[in-house]
Amino acid sequence: MGIQESKRAALDAEVQRSEALLTTAKDDYVAHRAQYVTEVLEQLSNDSDREELAQDLERKIREFYDLNEDLVGLKDNIAIDEAQFGSFAAAFNTARERESTAGEQMIERAPPQTLNLTGASARYAPSGSGIDNDVLNFAVLRGGAAFSVQASKGDILNLRSTGSYVPSCALRTTQLPVPWVPGTTADIVTSPTGPGGYLVTYQNDRFQSSSAGENTFEGSSQTERTCTGASGNLVVNFYGLGGGATATLDDCIEETHGSQLTTSDQRGFEQRTSASFATGLRLPGTPFPDAPVGSLLLVELPRGGILRNQIRDVRVLHEPSTSVVVNSDKADYYLVVNDKGDCSPDPIDTAYNLALQIHHLAPSGAVARAMGQAMAETLTELRSSIPAKLTQGGVTPSEIAALRDAANFRLLTKFGEACPGCVASQMPDVYRSLFDAFVSKELAQLERRVQIYALERAIETLRLEFKFLRDDLAWNEERARLLELLPMWNLRNLDGHKMRDGLRALSTLVTDYLHPVMDLRYPGVASNLRTHEALTNLVRADWSAAFPELSVKAIDAVTAIKSALSFSRTADPDPHYTLVALSFPKPVAPGGEEEGPSEWSRADGERSEALWSTLTSTGRFTVKITPEDVYTSEGGSGGWLLCTAATPILHTMAFYLVRPSSSNNEVLNGQMKQADVHWASTFDFTGEDVTKTYVMDSPEWLIGAPRILFGAADEALAKFQEHETLKDESDQNIAGDGLSPFGTLEVDMARLRNAPSPLDDATELVVTMQVDRRTVLSASQPAWCSGDTE
Repeated sequence: MGIQESKRAALDAEVQRSEALLTTAKDDYVAHRAQYVTEVLEQLSNDSDREELAQDLERKIREFYDLNEDLVGLKDNIAIDEAQFGSFAAAFNTARERESTAGEQMIERAPPQTLNLTGASARYAPSGSGIDNDVLNFAVLRGGAAFSVQASKGDILNLRSTGSYVPSCALRTTQLPVPWVPGTTADIVTSPTGPGGYLVTYQNDRFQSSSAGENTFEGSSQTERTCTGASGNLVVNFYGLGGGATATLDDCIEETHGSQLTTSDQRGFEQRTSASFATGLRLPGTPFPDAPVGSLLLVELPRGGILRNQIRDVRVLHEPSTSVVVNSDKADYYLVVNDKGDCSPDPIDTAYNLALQIHHLAPSGAVARAMGQAMAETLTELRSSIPAKLTQGGVTPSEIAALRDAANFRLLTKFGEACPGCVASQMPDVYRSLFDAFVSKELAQLERRVQIYALERAIETLRLEFKFLRDDLAWNEERARLLELLPMWNLRNLDGHKMRDGLRALSTLVTDYLHPVMDLRYPGVASNLRTHEALTNLVRADWSAAFPELSVKAIDAVTAIKSALSFSRTADPDPHYTLVALSFPKPVAPGGEEEGPSEWSRADGERSEALWSTLTSTGRFTVKITPEDVYTSEGGSGGWLLCTAATPILHTMAFYLVRPSSSNNEVLNGQMKQADVHWASTFDFTGEDVTKTYVMDSPEWLIGAPRILFGAADEALAKFQEHETLKDESDQNIAGDGLSPFGTLEVDMARLRNAPSPLDDATELVVTMQVDRRTVLSASQPAWCSGDTE
């Protein structure tokens, strides 16, 4: 803002504003200190809460993975039971010796059918249209048509697989989320698999696929096969990773168990397909997203049905054998490779071959029919009893015994109906053993399906609990953020930075602006304040004290300074402007006539010659103005400073080129020509007692563009007034406002050198200045003003 009196109001307003801001910050701190302390203490109490929440979260996650491992184990047991029963039932693929002599035991066997499947056997190409609902559009082909098997109630289908294949389309076009690393995915490395489809495990920065069937029957770790191995790599870091944990658990459910893992009602569970109970990776975009990707599926529909909404069951085939008892009157069975079929060909898709042999057994003898119908009706009864068992939450041993007895009774009843007069002891042991194995398998699966449902409900509950705990922890972390950022010792200075900033701003105004005003314009004020109580208290203050105490002392000191300065200004309220002129005559060329000297203060010949030499050759010059240039002890002269004028402050200036013989001076004055000026940062200020030197740190104050005026020598100040100082201040070309006139200037008038150059006929350069000065007994400089002789 400068030390000039014209900026007094702006300076006072800025000091008052900073003082008000500091006062407000201090009052706000004192008024709310108790509240701030309470809030910080609450943050401190969050430490134990956060630790407890984190431990609870870790327990919940580990429990979540334990339950998922149990779920994988139950599904493995279902697969093992199916495979064992399939191997047992496969013994009936060939005729027994007694069947040839006992027609009541006869089983009709259709010729076995063999299919050779590769990864290219997958045909599903999701289009979003009705074509996706027609099973014929993605069932396995044989001879150019969808392969199917027709069966009736009580029939047995035995399916045996050998070899492996690579249905890789869905795997090749999918990246899975990396466990515990939010926003990061990795590719899946493909490998051969059997009819059970794929599992994947995250290792070495990628997902490695493997055969779900081989892992199940070879006893691979359930930890590795649960949630793509995420539980084995569990590194709990809940502070900032809660979202990643939630995503990992959701991915586990989706990828390991399918989107229908949980259900809100028993009917939904009852209608789930058998494939949903198989272990394996689930991926969207496959024909059956709830079945393991890459698995070979046996799809059951009513006779003649081809639409998705007609599907009765979808079963994953197990290796080496799977046996299916038909429990509906008439059914069609199709094979589907659970993979996408719209990928570009890959050699690995056809490099491996999975051979599937299908034996269709149709009981025709009395004993065989009785066994088949009893098995079908027992299967229907057991499956229909699932909702009731879910309601009660489990199956008791007595209920299992009752169901077994009911199955045996049903077998004997059917045997009696098929073979009138026969007794139970006449039933061949081999059929009885097959029926007992079937009933044991179905009862075990009933128990396991009920257990699976209970586990799934528990998993979903844990997932929701984890989400709630994660949200609680995130909220708790937000509350504790201040504690994490601020050390304990900063508690009493809570929000002290507001007062610190306000105190710094007010101090800057006082030291950088008010102090120069007092020191240069009103030195007596500074002398009187040295012993003032308010300033003494501030100087002697304990700067480690609380900010409110320091703020009060600072405000008291500023108030004292303002009062003293205001009192001194009363005697000298307005600016006292004086016009000053300093002439630099142009050296006369040899043989030329020297113009008569003007009335203005003249620089010595050496300085004038140096100035004009560089001005005429480059259009630029450097000049230093000193007190000796413009002060005089003799009255009666214009353009000078008398010795009673102290601390002159520059308000504006102009350069005046004397051209006594030119007729276009006013034309040039109307062209608003300007010089480019850069001041050096050091300035001298002539006080009443001593000359003081100040440095201006703000570079924007050290540049200006004063006017260049033209005319006769004796009109220099008149033209300066006409074209600048007598105009409204908004119309003036102010330059150097607030600086001392005593400093060094670098001036650029290079544009004047363009022909015709007004410098050619100029005889003198006059530096004209308007300064604000104070009246004193005698200025400190030059020497003759202080009483010394010239």
